[in-house]
Amino acid sequence: MDRKKIRKGIPRFAAWVGLILCSLIVRFIPASLIYGFARNLAAFGFIALGKQRKIALDSLEIAFGNEKSLKERRRIAKDCFILMAKSAVELIFLSDKPELMRRHASFEGRRYLDEALSKGRGVVLVSAHFGNFPLMLCKLTLEGYTTGAIMRQMRDSRTEKF
Repeated sequence: MDRKKIRKGIPRFAAWVGLILCSLIVRFIPASLIYGFARNLAAFGFIALGKQRKIALDSLEIAFGNEKSLKERRRIAKDCFILMAKSAVELIFLSDKPELMRRHASFEGRRYLDEALSKGRGVVLVSAHFGNFPLMLCKLTLEGYTTGAIMRQMRDSRTEKF
């Protein structure tokens, strides 16, 4: 195995182990603690995931330039880490609790979707990275809609299988 594969393999393995540990924690903690857990996870991630933090800060610098100070850009990046952690924790927490998902996950405009489907030609829904879009896919499936998704394959096969 060459050095490049090893250099990339170790962090990916560590991330997979972290994912497994976090999913075990999330599945067994009470609902009232999941967002606190997500905030702590995000705080740890912001510190530990230097490459992703740098990408976020560099992207915000490109987007805002001098319009926002470094302090403001760091706050926005931290908030992004928090939102991503909350989305992941929600998805893991609700994935094996269909009744809870039915009660707590909702979507607007269902009548428009049903109206479009009634024409018998199918519907293509397009989503950006706003909110918990993977949870929306689960919710649609749970509500009886036939769904499919096009997403980039993950770089780590273990994480992809998870």
